[in-house]
Amino acid sequence: MTNLFFLSSFVSADTNGFFVEYYSDQDLTEKIESGSKLKAGSYYIKIIQSGNAPLPNYISIDSEGTNNDVSNHVIENTGSGSFRYNRIINYDPLAIGIDPEVILINEQLPINNSDFYYTDTITPELDLEATLGESEDTYRLISNEALSYIEIKMSP
Repeated sequence: MTNLFFLSSFVSADTNGFFVEYYSDQDLTEKIESGSKLKAGSYYIKIIQSGNAPLPNYISIDSEGTNNDVSNHVIENTGSGSFRYNRIINYDPLAIGIDPEVILINEQLPINNSDFYYTDTITPELDLEATLGESEDTYRLISNEALSYIEIKMSP
């Protein structure tokens, strides 16, 4: 019986901490999959408090290059054990998407540290292929790598 209690306590201790996930929208509904390369732009990191972890107060991010490192930035409480951080990524010629970001919450690695994201403000290279027709035109973007998403805004 003592061994079961010890094992239960040990498993519980492993779940005390934080989970982090990247999203492309402020409402945290459009999740970005682990392994994605983050381009210059605005992203949101959802932080989920787990177990008996203290409230997450600060986030630090060590990213490839130097322009996008974050040290002890304040996290916004969104309620029910969830928190949000607005992650701004700027162009950095050294951010080429090889080394994953290292994220720390209150100087602690997240529980889901196997999830990873890359900062890559250089690639992909996109080529625009246009086919002009009589009644409609077709445009095709060709990338030299897999993309998490492309946003195209067009106006008349």
